[in-house]
Amino acid sequence: METEYITEFIMIAKLRSFSLAAEELSMSQSSLSKHLKSLETQLGAPLFDRTTRSVLLTPFGQDILLSCEEIAQSSSKIRKLANNRATLNRNHLLLTSIPVMAQYNITGTITNFLKANPDIHLTFSENEPVVMNKMMKEGGYELSFTRISDKENIELESIPYQKDNLVVVLPKDHQFSKRKIIQIKELISESFIFLDKDTFLYDHLVDLCKKNGFIPNVVQTAYRPENIIDLVSKGMGISLLYRKLFDYVNNPNTVAVEVSPLHSSTIGLSKLKSHKLSYAANAFWEYIKENNKNI
Repeated sequence: METEYITEFIMIAKLRSFSLAAEELSMSQSSLSKHLKSLETQLGAPLFDRTTRSVLLTPFGQDILLSCEEIAQSSSKIRKLANNRATLNRNHLLLTSIPVMAQYNITGTITNFLKANPDIHLTFSENEPVVMNKMMKEGGYELSFTRISDKENIELESIPYQKDNLVVVLPKDHQFSKRKIIQIKELISESFIFLDKDTFLYDHLVDLCKKNGFIPNVVQTAYRPENIIDLVSKGMGISLLYRKLFDYVNNPNTVAVEVSPLHSSTIGLSKLKSHKLSYAANAFWEYIKENNKNI
């Protein structure tokens, strides 16, 4: 049984909302639902009553909640011991990031830091936010570059790194391609190509469309922005992406138009509030803080 699934179950029970729990855990709502279904299958009984409008525990869910909280606390103690062990290697920087590193010059920033600190060596990987948070909790990594949620995360502390604005990506011959600004609600009849359902941005963009009065018709998904932009250029649909992701690809058969209402996103460097950083991680943390004072 995955202890992470137990933690997610506790969060849903605490907030009484799948959407709020997914946002608090920095994961997609679809992934959260899959994890809960897997946990219920293993336990052989439903944990929440889905026949009501609100999210309520079943009698079985109420019976096991306290035991689950005890398991989560024990797991947290083990992770802290692992984190403390990681700090022993003071010159080893354990860092992970969302996949769009080059688009936000994360690779350049890391390179410049390592050149200025030749005594520090790096272990690095690309991951989606839900995986990165789990890795940090388990002591695999100390720092992560990820998108910062608008709502305060009770587990993470973050330094803003770069801001980016949302744009509509269109084929060059699209009827809106000459516009300077497009109202999101004007896209109600369009076919969309989004990042994959397992990514944080998928649910984020779907919710944004819902707030503007419609459910987007998502006809295709992809893991990489360059694949989305290529599909748009071939007339397979339109997309909502962040400006720097679009600019980096530089596809001459597509255009990007600003959206209204304006929607921005911040990439930040994050760490667990409960974790004491190693020498290498603290040096990188202070480096980002010093070089991004104006963000």
